[in-house]
Amino acid sequence: MRRLDNLYFTWLCETVREPDYQNYSALLRCLYEKPFSYIHPMDENRWFDGVDLRKRYCYEKGIYFYLIDRAERDKMCNVLEMMAALAIRMEESVSGDPKSDYGSGRWFWRMITNLGLWVFSDSHFDRRKINDILDRFLNRDYEANGDGGLFTLAHPKYDLRKVEIWNQAMWYLTEILNLRKG
Repeated sequence: MRRLDNLYFTWLCETVREPDYQNYSALLRCLYEKPFSYIHPMDENRWFDGVDLRKRYCYEKGIYFYLIDRAERDKMCNVLEMMAALAIRMEESVSGDPKSDYGSGRWFWRMITNLGLWVFSDSHFDRRKINDILDRFLNRDYEANGDGGLFTLAHPKYDLRKVEIWNQAMWYLTEILNLRKG
């Protein structure tokens, strides 16, 4: 793997870090290697958000985007990029403070937990099982309330398998924030 790719991967991991994220480096690498595909047409926006993280990385690191090898620029969005971008959008929708209870790292790791991937630390890594879980998510083969997907709702009004990821995220945020208020 090229040096820039490794630096970018490290940056992505740091973007969504929680205190013990380093115990999940194999899982994060697996998410990085898995292409993000979508069924719902509006989820194309999640794909573009994930790809746009490359530009954000270049901006933060002072790298001219046009200098990056064309293969890097045109690479398909991966699951790690999509989830990291979604977590950042969720943070910005709630607080804008990455260190708050509503920071991007917290949202990212909630998605990891909701998917059932939390159990796959480096000491319990199982690529086959992880890929099975990711395939179920990408194919929307999870429960109508979102169980097995990125977001599980206690009281969904719609079948989440038929709703774009962004709406799922906003309904999830609404439930979480309402629980905290009550």
